[in-house]
Amino acid sequence: MCFFKLRSRFQTGSRFHTDLRNFLLRAAQSCPVESQRNIAHSRAAGGVGSAAIELGKIMGARVIACASSAEKLAACKQLGADELINYESEDLRERIRQLTNERGVDVVYDAVGGKYAEPAVRSMSWNGRYLVVGFAAGEIPKISLNLTLLKGCALVGVFWGSFMRKEPAAAAKNHAQLMTWLEQGKLKPLISAVYPLEEAPRALQDLIERKAKGKVVLIMDSMSKCP
Repeated sequence: MCFFKLRSRFQTGSRFHTDLRNFLLRAAQSCPVESQRNIAHSRAAGGVGSAAIELGKIMGARVIACASSAEKLAACKQLGADELINYESEDLRERIRQLTNERGVDVVYDAVGGKYAEPAVRSMSWNGRYLVVGFAAGEIPKISLNLTLLKGCALVGVFWGSFMRKEPAAAAKNHAQLMTWLEQGKLKPLISAVYPLEEAPRALQDLIERKAKGKVVLIMDSMSKCP
């Protein structure tokens, strides 16, 4: 259970708690993002990916959002993404080459895995950081380690649970920074739909059919009047 001092809606709090910190703990600590560096986000219209777009922009990076449809990419653009790639209809590696003048991306934030992982690693710049966040595609990719040698890049695991247990002071500092940004209006969590609890099957179907952009939130009757 978590509590928020902000006078924000329950929906915002439910979306805010884990997704945003998941990105910050590695993007800020493991691979500091400098102004105008290129970040590519896979599944950028999802809950984690949309949070990463917001934070990338706050940190001054040039954000390349990758998603599976024009509708989802439009949502990414609304969040502030600088460039868009439809990885279902475009060649991911070739488009990254074009958008970065063949330099490659400095940070890849991968919440998808599967067949998109290797072309993403091949698109890294020298000294880049590839953040392993999740495997929404269902397949855990097997990366040829010679690519890290050729690119001089690093694979960095992002696991919020272990970070909280092993580095509680750093996690608390991250949380305080995120709360400040939320209060300042710099973070506006993306919520695509809000359903009453009795319509949970419909919400799950949205996720299964990949209709959701950002998060889908379930509320109980007592929460419908939350400020």
